[in-house]
Amino acid sequence: HGRLVPYEKVLANGQLIQLHTYDELTAFAATFYTIFVSHQWCDRYEPDPAGVQFKAICAAVNCILERTQVSVTELYIWVDYSSIPQRNDILKNLSISSLCAYASTSSFFVVI
Repeated sequence: HGRLVPYEKVLANGQLIQLHTYDELTAFAATFYTIFVSHQWCDRYEPDPAGVQFKAICAAVNCILERTQVSVTELYIWVDYSSIPQRNDILKNLSISSLCAYASTSSFFVVI
């Protein structure tokens, strides 16, 4: 894509894996490598309008892949804009309240 993509588009494209329980989350995390990405939003409505953070996220992911010899097919990335509903405020707030579960079960934590 070349940029961060909102949740609704990722979901519509079939590129989102939904985990509905903590047990599903921990089983997934035990099977696959996961990266939790924390980044600052640069705009109120779009997190990275210039694509600077997207490039930094890609560089961090590539570094992890090179240093760990993890296959890209075994790796999943959690980024708020793509992993949290953006258009439904109720679902957004519920998802935000679950951030600690995703962050605490991730294999890697990347701060941009």
